[in-house]
Amino acid sequence: MEAAGLYRDPHRAALDAGELEAGVLDARSNDYLGLARRGVARETGGDVPLGAGGARLISGTSPEHLGLERELAEWLGVESTLLFSSAYAANVGALGCLGAAGDTIFSDALNHASIIDGCRLSRASVVVVPHRDLTALASGLRERARGEGTCWVVSETYFGMDGTSPDLPALRRVCDEHDAALVLDEAHALGLFGAEGRGLASATGVAPDLLVGGFGKALGLHGGFVAGAQVYQRWLWNRARSFVFSTAPSPLLCRWGREQLRALRAAEGPRARLAAYARRLEARLQGGGVPLPPGRHGPIFPLVLGSEAAALDAAVALRPLGVVGHAIRPPTVPAGTSRLRVILRADMSEEDVDRLGAALLAVWPARTTNPESTASDAGGAAPGGLPGGAAPAVPPKPPTGPRRWVVLATGTGVGKTFVTEGLVRELAARGHAVAGLKPIETGCRSTPEGIPVEGDAARLEAASFHVKHPRPHPLYAFTDPIAPSLASRRDGQAIEPESIASWIDRVRWLEPSLAPPPIAGLSISSFGPGVSLPGPGRGSSDAPESSNAPPSSAAPSSPAPSSSPPPSSGPASSARTPPSSAAAPTSSASTSALSSRASWRPGGPALPTERAALVIETAGGVFSPLTEHLTNFDLAHCVGDARWILVAPDRLGVLHEVVSTLHAMRSLGRAPDWLVLNAPPTPDASTGTNAAELRRLGVTTPLLCLGRDDASGLSALLEDLAPDSALPVPELRPDINARSDI
Repeated sequence: MEAAGLYRDPHRAALDAGELEAGVLDARSNDYLGLARRGVARETGGDVPLGAGGARLISGTSPEHLGLERELAEWLGVESTLLFSSAYAANVGALGCLGAAGDTIFSDALNHASIIDGCRLSRASVVVVPHRDLTALASGLRERARGEGTCWVVSETYFGMDGTSPDLPALRRVCDEHDAALVLDEAHALGLFGAEGRGLASATGVAPDLLVGGFGKALGLHGGFVAGAQVYQRWLWNRARSFVFSTAPSPLLCRWGREQLRALRAAEGPRARLAAYARRLEARLQGGGVPLPPGRHGPIFPLVLGSEAAALDAAVALRPLGVVGHAIRPPTVPAGTSRLRVILRADMSEEDVDRLGAALLAVWPARTTNPESTASDAGGAAPGGLPGGAAPAVPPKPPTGPRRWVVLATGTGVGKTFVTEGLVRELAARGHAVAGLKPIETGCRSTPEGIPVEGDAARLEAASFHVKHPRPHPLYAFTDPIAPSLASRRDGQAIEPESIASWIDRVRWLEPSLAPPPIAGLSISSFGPGVSLPGPGRGSSDAPESSNAPPSSAAPSSPAPSSSPPPSSGPASSARTPPSSAAAPTSSASTSALSSRASWRPGGPALPTERAALVIETAGGVFSPLTEHLTNFDLAHCVGDARWILVAPDRLGVLHEVVSTLHAMRSLGRAPDWLVLNAPPTPDASTGTNAAELRRLGVTTPLLCLGRDDASGLSALLEDLAPDSALPVPELRPDINARSDI
């Protein structure tokens, strides 16, 4: 955990809690209304006992528990409520006992860990829905035929790590249309929104079937509760394990909870002040060019920085400016979306808000690792719900360090491998060390004799230049051409994004002393734009070296290097044949650039590894499941700073595919940097018109159209790549004494 920047030091947390100097602004707390800072009057406790002495079902129920439950029910306008020791226990207990075998729970991708754990503890099937994606939810509900058990839809109303909310009225309509029960977690919303702080469900006129709340946020205490119909309360009383087998909450805490609830209901002034503060800080940040998640509102402000190190550095940089913020890292948020989260409180002043804004602007430019990943989303949605916002006319320059591209798609069979291979060849033609990688491949076949048939991963490896691939490649090779999640279950291999990230990092750039000598009889003119040193890709890979690879995920291996010169034809020599120029038309500019490079000799200076490139192809669509809870979208985050390319087919139906995919990606905080429309094998009436139509629909993502079997246009994706980041390419001359083996 320490190496990954994910270790939390309990001693450090204790120090942070008690060492704030005078004048230092704490922007970490969930105490939205400042009620946690209220003192407790001595007479409030009276003769109420401190401890309950037992579980509620035995001896722990007191008048204070019943009184607080009545007041909560009256406040929220429901039949009954049931207290739990924490909001975490409320979610785990409620979902764990409500989801029965044969039921299906549809859970938002960014739901809190307590919801995730409750889903896991239930006996229901769990479907993870892209964040706030009602189209995906409705599609999933339609697939569940009526009579196959209850469908439960679970979502937070105000997401604590993003400050976003779903369209609650529309969510309720989707549930009603498909006879699904709606469970809403209002932990962060209660006290902030609606009349008397009743939350976002009340503010939008939505009545959930079950509502989960907590005392640890705006109420300023500790504990949780579930609110709804009496039948749910009776069921949870008997079946919710986190309730049945826990000592009852402190009666004295319940007495004080009633006082806090009354104060919260009357806090209209602090609520209005907090809303004004939020608008003030939002204007300050947006005016300074800091992108915020689309749809963000209220007092929570996430500044997504990408890596764990960037978030930690930003938090450290705030301290000298008189502000304490908190770095939020995985597993609290998805990998690749570490952030600095700050929270406003009603007991702050306008000067505090301005000071906080100035501090955030001071640390943002130097700390963000990939600001373009969210900049295009700042504008939210265009009229009609179509993607909009201030997407740049051309992509910003890539970050320094390894150049990485992740190739995603709207679905399967749209030409991802064609685009990936074309991009690899274009980079190689410009003299960049480049590795084409496919971590997961399904549909891997063998001949009747049991010899593996080379697939997409082999194509990418053959096109690579001046690199040594990790073994095995692909890391996960599955026989059946089905969704990776299903294929992995059938083969008994668990796909682990962390292992994929580690595997990708084992790509090795060949230093001059390790690179192969020239092939006899070949000159630079023998090569097309996919020029490759003899032996890159498959020819320059060793035996399997992956310690993290699944035991049964072996992919087709490359021929072992011979100890003597191979014949002029046959498998050994074909393994070293440079990539064909057929896949990428010859560019005179690229050829001249290659031929003009200085001669290169073994023993020269080491290659600049920080200038090498990786092009990574995913398996299936953006949201194709890899595991029960992870998709290719999550995998793309795991590979580090990268450009994201979304590939779609230039055919009928692509308008819906692209718009819905962009919606889903933007709602999760990361839009693609490029959209590539690939010509289909059989054009239809829409082919060639879809690009212009997408523009009319408000899609502003930079867009590229490719002709059938013509990848030459991919050069546009590399126009801003620094020309000095290419490698010195050896001058290839005939050498009758040269050996063609390594």
